[in-house]
Amino acid sequence: MSKKLPLIIVLGLLAVMLGVFIYIRQTYYPKYKWNADYRKSSAEPYGLKFLYNIIKDGEQKTTVIYNRALHVLDTNATGANFIAIGSGLEIDSIAAAQLYDFAAKGNRVLISTDNAPLELLKLFVPVGEHIYNYLAIPDSNVNITFSHKKRFPEKLHFHYQFYKHKSKMYWQSYRQSYFNTSLSDFGFEAISMLNDTTVNGFYVQCGDGLIVVHANPILFTNYCFITPDGLKHANNYLSFLHAKGPTYWYDDQGTPPADFAEPRKNPLKLLFSHPYLQWGWYLLLITVLLYLIFRSKREQRVIPLLPVNTNSSIEYTKAIGILYYRSKKHHFLVNELNTIFLAEIRSRYNIRTDLPQQELAEQIAQRSGVKKENVSYLLKQFKFLKNWTDADASELQDLFTHIEEFNKTRK
Repeated sequence: MSKKLPLIIVLGLLAVMLGVFIYIRQTYYPKYKWNADYRKSSAEPYGLKFLYNIIKDGEQKTTVIYNRALHVLDTNATGANFIAIGSGLEIDSIAAAQLYDFAAKGNRVLISTDNAPLELLKLFVPVGEHIYNYLAIPDSNVNITFSHKKRFPEKLHFHYQFYKHKSKMYWQSYRQSYFNTSLSDFGFEAISMLNDTTVNGFYVQCGDGLIVVHANPILFTNYCFITPDGLKHANNYLSFLHAKGPTYWYDDQGTPPADFAEPRKNPLKLLFSHPYLQWGWYLLLITVLLYLIFRSKREQRVIPLLPVNTNSSIEYTKAIGILYYRSKKHHFLVNELNTIFLAEIRSRYNIRTDLPQQELAEQIAQRSGVKKENVSYLLKQFKFLKNWTDADASELQDLFTHIEEFNKTRK
């Protein structure tokens, strides 16, 4: 029981921590995600479920276009609509030409994106002219006014909400001066203004049809759509479309159904489709991890205590000293002392020891703080005793005494 007690304590703590995490997540975390995803199936504040359901539940037939497949547009049809709402209409020149042909047959196109549909708009300007992207205006509150005062007389008010607070966001539009001096020359007509200073939406005649461009798709999302001003704004723009014609909904955010494209096979899709199965999977992974940590260790016998190692360097030194003493060849020991002394000088004072004796003595005296006379005497003794094979123990003892004195007085 004592061996399993730590594991039980750890599992209990993990269970408590998991419970606290779930409680905090359910109590303090927001219920909705406040990021713009522009998916037709999203019921989040900045999704498009409300608008898509209104379009789909109308009398017209609704066809969803996935993966930028604009070739499914029936360019021979009339009285139809095309709606694209999202971060951008990322199409090439071929797809732009198909959309242009679709509108020219008398159909209506509504494009509301954060980035201007430049590939499409370039088809309305002469070669060499340029159409720029939108201008971003940071603000939390904006108002929308419509150019046709008799048709749309009201000023509509909007703000950007992020969780529980109003926040700044970048509202897209064209400068009124740029629109009036450049785009209007190519047949572009303003529909609505942002803060009475910039153009928020406009249309351009395309053959027998119409192309409507709107710069802030967030105004069509669920959060704005359920407000009175948001409903009026959406109705005003939807009034430019055919009331009962078939509608093509451009979806660059969602996933095609099974009959449209081959779905990806994922064995974990069922587990992550429900929160309880998802948490069960996480608990299984945590349990396996704990088992690997606490039970996968190799069990073995207790390692017996070994006697403490003793330091035999002192005994070794004594033995070497006795050998030198009995051999009576003291100049060998002087050589060893000289080698150790010079190595200490090189490492401590960073001095070259191959200098002439007088110069070496001066540098050692300066760096160590020992009198030059003492250093010179010590170096002379080393030189003398190394070459004197008949040196006795008294000379060796005198040399050792001067080395000890040098070590005591040096810096």
